[in-house]
Amino acid sequence: MSLKTKLRFGLGFIFLFMILIGFMGSFYIKRLANESEAIMKDNYKSVLNAKHLIQSLEKIEQIQTDVIFKNISFDSISIIYNDEREKFEKFVIEVESNTVEPEERKLVNELKYNYDTLQKYFLNSLLTEKINIEQYISNLRPKFRNANNTIYKISEINMEAIVSKTSHTKDTADNVFIYMLIISSICILITLWFILKFPRYIANPLRKIIKSIKEISNKNYEERLDFKSNDELNDLTQEFNLMAQKLDDYEHSNYANILFEKKRIESIINNIHDAIIGLNEDKVILFANNTAYQLLNLSENELIGRIVTEIASENKLMYELIEDLYIENANSSDLKNLIKINTDGKEIFYNKEIIEVLSQEPNENKQKSIGYLIILKNFTKYHELDEAKTNFIATISHELKTPISTIRMCSRLLEDSRIGTMNEEQLNLIKNIKDDTERLIKITDELLDLSQIETGHIKLNYQPESPLKIINYSIETLKIQAEQKKITIETEFENNIPLIYTDIEKTTWVLINLIGNAIRYSNENSKIIIKTESKKKFVVFHIIDNGKGIPKKYKDKIFEKFFKIPDTPNSGSGLGLAICKEFIIKQKGEIWEESIEGHGCTFSFTIPIFK
Repeated sequence: MSLKTKLRFGLGFIFLFMILIGFMGSFYIKRLANESEAIMKDNYKSVLNAKHLIQSLEKIEQIQTDVIFKNISFDSISIIYNDEREKFEKFVIEVESNTVEPEERKLVNELKYNYDTLQKYFLNSLLTEKINIEQYISNLRPKFRNANNTIYKISEINMEAIVSKTSHTKDTADNVFIYMLIISSICILITLWFILKFPRYIANPLRKIIKSIKEISNKNYEERLDFKSNDELNDLTQEFNLMAQKLDDYEHSNYANILFEKKRIESIINNIHDAIIGLNEDKVILFANNTAYQLLNLSENELIGRIVTEIASENKLMYELIEDLYIENANSSDLKNLIKINTDGKEIFYNKEIIEVLSQEPNENKQKSIGYLIILKNFTKYHELDEAKTNFIATISHELKTPISTIRMCSRLLEDSRIGTMNEEQLNLIKNIKDDTERLIKITDELLDLSQIETGHIKLNYQPESPLKIINYSIETLKIQAEQKKITIETEFENNIPLIYTDIEKTTWVLINLIGNAIRYSNENSKIIIKTESKKKFVVFHIIDNGKGIPKKYKDKIFEKFFKIPDTPNSGSGLGLAICKEFIIKQKGEIWEESIEGHGCTFSFTIPIFK
């Protein structure tokens, strides 16, 4: 039997009971109405006719007494008498034709006999003229009383019948009420049973189905349904079990392949010489290779499944590895931030790289972070080459300073008129020698500064200082250069700007370099703005010019060593911004550039506030 049939059966069963209650109620109401109508139609009519008989009989008696006692001529009132007699006889006929009770017909016959006797006696007395008061009292009046009593008896019998039938109707109504109450109670109980039982018959299987679907969604493909019925639920159970079986077969058929691929990936990772550590989105370690275990000096059980912060509290190397995970916009792959590890008495340098693993959300354009990869690459060879290059540049720069200084001194001596006079062409040659010498001296100084920074030999002299003092000194230094191009330098200082904790010489050098670049690449009669503001634990410096800006494709390269924007006149050595970056980073600050090509450029850097 299908669910549809069961629903029809259940609802039809309730509908049948509703029809039964309605039919019985209508039947008994009709029965009560008929009984009430019978009472009103027959017995009440007889009572009403009896009343009319009494009235007519009293009028007939009144006429007869008037004739006897008042000596009124019968001829004068015969018409009235005959009318009343006809009425009486008419009501007698109606009472006789409407007899309902068994004793009523006998009383009607008795009334007719008494009435006929009374009429005959009265009419005979009128004809013989023998009627008088004594005769009326002794003969005529008793006959009136007998007729009157008979009519009263007829009325009483019908009144008693009305009372009896009314009582019977009331009893019938009470019985109907009891019958309807019993049948309604039975219907209500059956309906309640159906309401409580039938939904459970459908809801319980649905709950089991929902539970099983949740198990399947949790990849428990061994879940099965067990319904024994002959309806659609049985079909659904079979289809569900078939689906679960196919999923289970698919899962087991792919498990071996998945396990094989997992082992292959693990083998590949373990054979990579770089240390690799995989984290999930909650920064729990999922896997690591043998190199990572060796560097961290931890076993697989001590590493896998733990949160990195727990390990970092006990392991210094892990702390250095995850430090950038909790720093926004940290450049984890910066070659200057190499991690030094002593292995077998030898210094090994590793470059740390943190890669965020992103996954495309279904039906969405945004990507979601699902974990991180921490990779440690052995950069010892590159570090040694870089260090050798740095030492070479430092040596060459140092060696060049002496002959360059000699050339500069000689060019000054040549300019001295005491040595001898020179023509204009010779003076121009000496001027060119001086300019190139100054440029070479600046380059060698920058190379020496850069080599000191890279080798870690640079020393910073930290002290508190007012940012305004450093800015004013830098502006004063470049005042003549700005006036030559008719450039106005404006300042916008935040009120109550705090002191900064900095190396005054290095920060001044950075500011002079950035303002000098702004002057060099700004148009004549333009404006440069220098702004300061405090943000959290830093003071931020902004140098804003109205030059042609930096093309977008070069923004990531401008802080690299020896980089020059192509086709840019008056460009320097390509070391200034690289040195600026190193000076600021050494002071735990940041430096960046923002510009729109053709609409000027803004260089900004931060210096920590003095506490």
